[in-house]
Order: sequence, then C-alpha cells, then structure tokens
Amino acid sequence: MAQTVGAWIYGQNGADWNESGGIYWGFPTQQVVFIPLKPTVELSGATMNSKIKVLGSTYAASPEFYTDKTVTTLETESNA
Repeated sequence: MAQTVGAWIYGQNGADWNESGGIYWGFPTQQVVFIPLKPTVELSGATMNSKIKVLGSTYAASPEFYTDKTVTTLETESNA
C-alpha cells in the first residue's frame, strides 16, 4: 500500500484557488477520505471529479481539497 497519493488540487473548502493547472500535492493515504462530486464542479477552468478530505480532530472541521481525479483513480493509486 502506498504511503501517499498525489493529486492536482484546484481549491479548498469550496473556494477556487484560481491556479491554472492546479497545484500538485501529496496526501497521506491513512488520513484521508475520497468523496465523489456529483454533479462535478468547475474550478480554475478544470472539472473537479472528487474531493479529498484530510481527517483532523473532528470530521466536520476537516479540510476538503478539490481534484480532477476520480475516486476510483485515487483509490487505485493509494493501493499501489
């Protein structure tokens, strides 16, 4: 199992970072939840297919990062 999973991030907690192409970021695979976006969301000119929730002290207050990767892709890469 991979220790981290990487993804291009375009926004956080509903806010668009306005970064064309996104910012590549790694996340620890043991402290995240992948959530599909249906419908998808448009941020920085890209289609967001999911969000990565980084688990903190409380689930509700944990930050969510938007990515163009699908949940299936994130799960596959996390299990590599």
